[in-house]
This record gives sequence, structure tokens and C-alpha cells, in this order.
Amino acid sequence: LEHFKDNPDVMKTTYASAPSVAYDDFVGQIVSTADIRINEKVNYNDLLYALLLPSACEAANIIAYNLGNGNINEFVKMMNDKAAELGCNDTTFANAHGLHDENQLTTAYDMSKIVQYAMTLPKFMEIASTTQYTLEPTEVHKTGTFLKHTNAMLQKDSQYYYKYAMGIKTGTLDEAGRCLVSTAEKDGVKYLVVSMNAPMTDNDGNSVFYNCVDHTTLYEWAFNKLVNTKILDKMVEVGKIEVQYGKDASHVLVKPVDEFSTYWPEELTPDVVKQTIISEEIAIAPVEEGQKLGAYL
Repeated sequence: LEHFKDNPDVMKTTYASAPSVAYDDFVGQIVSTADIRINEKVNYNDLLYALLLPSACEAANIIAYNLGNGNINEFVKMMNDKAAELGCNDTTFANAHGLHDENQLTTAYDMSKIVQYAMTLPKFMEIASTTQYTLEPTEVHKTGTFLKHTNAMLQKDSQYYYKYAMGIKTGTLDEAGRCLVSTAEKDGVKYLVVSMNAPMTDNDGNSVFYNCVDHTTLYEWAFNKLVNTKILDKMVEVGKIEVQYGKDASHVLVKPVDEFSTYWPEELTPDVVKQTIISEEIAIAPVEEGQKLGAYL
């Protein structure tokens, strides 16, 4: 998406494929796939749908192989450079497809930074929120390939369906449990949830999507319990400071330069917030309107 951000529509007419080296990591493993074969030509738009809907590992490596100029490790370096640029201090990528590697590490906090950046790129949320999609026909797949998003919160026929949810990505490994990044929007308010390592089964061994349950629970709590609350009012005077050598006044009143509001549990009043103000003990005339004489900690 970064590569084509100046003209994302070009992705639909730009094709990529990869030799067997892009498939070597998957030998002997059961991996998520869109059944894209060795050297099969697929446009970048479809590769992204394959990547973001069913978590197609081969789509990840085809993209990495081509944008890395025939070197997947070069693309992984680009991933790590981008993570560092975004301030992800606890993230190291070892591959492009996300399968387990002892050297591959991240945190929910870092993943939220990466996702929030990705959401600024054209077409990302459009693709990541699509529930079903059929890849363009190719020489190998004459009628295309049907894909379905793996986030059960998006599927209306699922017991985990949540009507306010949008996207974004699942990840499921024995080592990592059920992982999920999703967003939800209601009445103009949007939240992002990142969770990792949810159990894959209940105590009886039945498959359960606890990640979807947790995300829905968090969204419902936030939508129903949090209200937009003004914590700091710029019209309210918070103190006064003595002025020396003033012609017409012995002190000045101080107020916040800006207001501050946040979404806050409705049962809590703003006065529970501890506000610490540091300010000058004395101001020397002349004192101008808007002059900074203190700060909140």
C-alpha cells in the first residue's frame, strides 16, 4: 500500500508471482493459504485481499519477494525499519508471513501503532473490512478464488457477529493463541482493540473464539459506559500569581490555554482527576495576555 499509495488503482493491473523459494517456509506445515501457486500471476490488489482476509502466507511472501527485489529478507528488513520509524521499540520481525519464529516478537502496544499507521494508507480499511471477496481469474484458477475474512465478528452467519465491528486481522498459532486486531464504530465514536494469546478451546476442548468475545465485551463496555467528559475548562481560573512592578494590578489570574476532554466512565466526575499545577511564584511586569506562567503535570 505504501508502494502504490500515489495511485492505488494501479495495483489492479500490476501483477506479481514468485518462484518456489517463496514457499520453502511452508514445507511440512499446515498454513493459511489462498491457494496461490508457484509462479501464478496475481495482481497486487488481489494479493492484499488474500493477505488480509484469510491470512494467506504465500501472498505475504509473494509481496515480500517482489518488493524486496527478489530477496524476502530485504523486505523483512524494510518491515523492521518501518517498525522502528513508528516507535515500536519491542518489535522484531523475522519473516513476512507471521508464522512462529523464536526471533519474531511484538507487543499489543506496538501492534496498535502499526495498525493505526496502516489505517492512514489508502484502501487499507476498505480491504481489511471486506467480509468476502473473489480473486480475479488466473491461468491456474479459471473462475477465481473465493475468500472469506477470518474475523468471525464480521460474518453475519457467525455467533460472534458484532454489527459495529470493522476489520482488521486475526492471527492464530499454537505458540501465540488467538490474536486479533479490530475496530468498532458507533455514533461517531471509534475504538481499536488489540489482543493476543486468547485460548483456542474451552475446558471441554471445544473450539471457542474468545478473542472475538473479549473484543465485543470491551466495545460494549466502552460504548455504553464511557462519555465525552471535559476534564479541563479553559474558561475556569485555576489560580493567581503576584505581579511585581505592575502599574495597574498586583496579581494576574491564570487559566489553561486549552481545554481537554476525554472519554470517561459516566459514573466518575472530573474532580477525581488529580491535577498538579506548577507555576511561577512571582511574575515581573509587564505581563501579556497569553503569556505562559505555569504548566500541568
